[in-house]
Amino acid sequence: MQAIGLQYFSHLIGQKQYEQAAELCRKILGKNKELWEEHICCFAQLQQIGVCIYRVYVCALCYRILV
Repeated sequence: MQAIGLQYFSHLIGQKQYEQAAELCRKILGKNKELWEEHICCFAQLQQIGVCIYRVYVCALCYRILV
């Protein structure tokens, strides 16, 4: 399942759909620190680190509010 998520993530990045890719990070990467590091670096290389941080933070905050 994770492999499919990673392929979809790569597709979104290729299509420059950075916000959607960032929103999926928690679901796709889970608690895997190495994958998080790799994908955060991907956003940084694309100069989209702000999008990533904002989306991941907002999604985490919404999750906490809803639970």
